[in-house]
Amino acid sequence: SIKKVQTGNAGYHQDVPTEDVVIEKASVIAD
Repeated sequence: SIKKVQTGNAGYHQDVPTEDVVIEKASVIAD
């Protein structure tokens, strides 16, 4: 699912989704 978001286009945003995914993954790993 990350690869789909990495395109930087979630249909309504351009690069925000990519940033969110990276931050979320980092948080999960940190936990």
